[in-house]
Amino acid sequence: MNEFNLQCRVMTAKGVKATDRFIMLCILKSVDWNTWTKDIAMSAIYNKYEIPVATFSRSIKQLKKLGWISVVSNRTGLKQHHTTITVHPNIINKHESTVDQNDKLVDQNDKAVDQNDKLVDQNDKPKVDQNDKQVDQNDKAVDQNDKAVDQNDVYINLNNLNNINQSQDGAVYVTRDEAKKYTSQFHPRDLRHLADDRDKVPLHILSAKNRRLEIERRQAVIEEEQGRPMRHHERLNFISKQNDEDSKKYPPLSFERNNIRKVW
Repeated sequence: MNEFNLQCRVMTAKGVKATDRFIMLCILKSVDWNTWTKDIAMSAIYNKYEIPVATFSRSIKQLKKLGWISVVSNRTGLKQHHTTITVHPNIINKHESTVDQNDKLVDQNDKAVDQNDKLVDQNDKPKVDQNDKQVDQNDKAVDQNDKAVDQNDVYINLNNLNNINQSQDGAVYVTRDEAKKYTSQFHPRDLRHLADDRDKVPLHILSAKNRRLEIERRQAVIEEEQGRPMRHHERLNFISKQNDEDSKKYPPLSFERNNIRKVW
């Protein structure tokens, strides 16, 4: 199966969220089409395609669950990892499609585009319209000292990806105040439909009372696993860690913290 056919299979995969399909296409654009694998940092992908880290992480978990990709990460130093992503075309091809098998999406004789193919010949002469405006001599060219964007630069255009999520998933977002108004009507144990990928209800969408109850619920889970209640100092440390954990997952200025996906 060539890369174009595989992209078609991804785009027509039945029961897969639009965001997951989009991120799978980004991965396909990043791997080697001959080996379907690539040694690449995850940040290089989500920075290149301007994908929020939380959205990217959720999709990676889902794609691994589907068996479409496998990810091997080995620590090479302090806060440094060597990551290898492998795509599994055979599993993707077996996934049920929204398109009838008898429908012909791509002609078998079509020639796939090679990564090394030259799309534009340097000798090609562009067609100039008489109405085109010539470049003014005073126009400022790019300064040689301008700094290019590094793959490791943390730059995420939240608006672009939010538009993708809202338009393709049909999601509706509300403010934190609106979310708090809703959650205040329930006990945290009755808000499991708002739990994130940690199976925890985010603290920033809860009132002060419900934040305390949610932390107590989390504490009860740990105590059940340990088979004993927490001591006083352990409980204080646990509360502090839970607040820190939520703050790191949902930074103050992030889209996810200030725009809550409405699922009720």
